[in-house]
Amino acid sequence: EATEQRKAENAEHKDLMTNNGLAKEVLGWAKNRLNKFYNPKMYKPPAKAELSSQDRIVVSMGGTLTTTLPGGIAGTNIGAAAAAASLVQIRAHSHREAPPPPPETFGPYAKKGEESSGVIAMIDLL
Repeated sequence: EATEQRKAENAEHKDLMTNNGLAKEVLGWAKNRLNKFYNPKMYKPPAKAELSSQDRIVVSMGGTLTTTLPGGIAGTNIGAAAAAASLVQIRAHSHREAPPPPPETFGPYAKKGEESSGVIAMIDLL
């Protein structure tokens, strides 16, 4: 009975460690995407896909590849869904008056720089 319990605990532990590793990979991917927007200097672009020998021959002879490279997170269709769906907003021809001038504000926009890394810092804590 103790052996069965140890085997069950071992299987549970291996499953937990696998899920933790996958979660860390997703957090790293998300952090890199946030860096693309907030800290472009810290962004690491994805590695170039290696072509097979047949694909290299086709490209070197002036041909084009018809296969699409996978995007987004595998199995979630994040990249594919974003490309397939788009929000289109159409304004009918309307005859409105011009809007009033905007109210007074604090002054011209000034970029804060890399100070807006609160979300990235929270990911680092995990």
